[in-house]
Amino acid sequence: MITSFTILVENKTETNGLVAEHGLSVFIQLPDKHILFDTGASNFFAKNASKMEIELFGADAIVISHGHHDHSGGLSKALAEASNAELFIHPESIIPH
Repeated sequence: MITSFTILVENKTETNGLVAEHGLSVFIQLPDKHILFDTGASNFFAKNASKMEIELFGADAIVISHGHHDHSGGLSKALAEASNAELFIHPESIIPH
């Protein structure tokens, strides 16, 4: 059961103070796991998470759906922020697209 599903970044935002970009990042909270799903195109997902008071360090997993830049561009920032998280990424995702 998902307890929370928060869009960290996507193509548009109607919330003052949050940044939008072409990309997607979602923070999923389950009763016993926290998952960062995709990382957008840059580190904007982390800036928005901070503004929404979402602590990325507590993420148990980082999942990259595919290797396009708008879903994985912030991966290095995600790995730094959620340094204890397990990374789930298909090996072909790192091939340049």
